[in-house]
Amino acid sequence: MIIQSDVRVRQPFDAPNRFLFWGVFEAPFRLTVSPVLDIHTGFPYSVIDEYRQFIGIPDSQRFPRFASLDLQVTRPLTLRLRHRELHMRAGVSVFNLLNRFNPRDVQKDVDSFRYGALFDGAGRTLRGKFIFDF
Repeated sequence: MIIQSDVRVRQPFDAPNRFLFWGVFEAPFRLTVSPVLDIHTGFPYSVIDEYRQFIGIPDSQRFPRFASLDLQVTRPLTLRLRHRELHMRAGVSVFNLLNRFNPRDVQKDVDSFRYGALFDGAGRTLRGKFIFDF
């Protein structure tokens, strides 16, 4: 971030219009389903020139709207070890279930032939989970 005197800008995580839904639901077969839906205004960024000088008002541009559906499904398990029982939950998490392109980077240099191009979208991610209960 470039700091200039007497300039006020938005924070890089500014998202004034946001809808966030999450929940924990018990499903058949002792499964616990936890969806998260996050939709918000795109984060701000600044347009610069080849000398890294701001063009216009800093952080006046925004990435496209962000939308992601994440899902976690877990099931309780009990492991018996000698004279002890170990309680845990095992399952999977899927981030960006619908594989929507949510860019995290932009070519913001007006002197670049790729000015305005969006990059680095996080694709669908699948992870295994083991949660130990104590």
